[in-house]
Amino acid sequence: MALFDAMERSCALSGQLERPGGRRLVRIGAAGAFDNALTVYVPGCNLACVHCWAGPEREDPIGRSSWWTFDALRQNIRRHRQHSRLPAAAHRLRISGGEAVLSSGVLDLIDALLRLPGRLSLETNGVVLGVQPEIIKGLLSFGGRLHLNLSIKAGTIDQFERITGAKADAWEAAWGGLDALRRSGMDFELNALSLAPELFSRAERGAMLERLNNMDPSLRQRLSEERLAGYPDTLRRMATGPAQEG
Repeated sequence: MALFDAMERSCALSGQLERPGGRRLVRIGAAGAFDNALTVYVPGCNLACVHCWAGPEREDPIGRSSWWTFDALRQNIRRHRQHSRLPAAAHRLRISGGEAVLSSGVLDLIDALLRLPGRLSLETNGVVLGVQPEIIKGLLSFGGRLHLNLSIKAGTIDQFERITGAKADAWEAAWGGLDALRRSGMDFELNALSLAPELFSRAERGAMLERLNNMDPSLRQRLSEERLAGYPDTLRRMATGPAQEG
């Protein structure tokens, strides 16, 4: 398997998916999970994780998404909160699906969403934050209304490469992003599928916990360990391995 450069992929996707005043998005919706937060689904990712639950918009971020102006996004969120069959929580928003943190352009999306009432949760793999820690300064400017959830993909470099298809420098960048978040005082939590034996052996989980402890023992308290859920797109990808989408 040929490994790819995650930052090159981030730059390419940023150019395709972000522009002033808007962004390519898949959809918005509330599914009852995450305290029924209304979720803004972004396409594309700078990793190609075998266990990813996102739909085919990960492999085809252009064909499976459309341009939304930020004004239109806010209008749709207001309408969804009022008229959805499954009412979304009035004060909770979430950015999920693909990787939203591809560049500093994510700050424009966050600013657009936080013009609405409520608190926003942003999910990320931390790779770009490790390479461009100045983005964290922008994230801090939103104060307590913004919360980050950083996903740890593996406990060792070898497993990271097998799971994500990305070169090892992305592994170190993700840990660098976590360390920068830790030092910044940003509100964040961690999650890992470390209770999934398909992804984390006992040794792999131990290596992850050891690295967290060496960085800061208190990080363990921020970690939510999870099992693998059998989403259809997860099962599809687990059967074929990391994708080589562009």
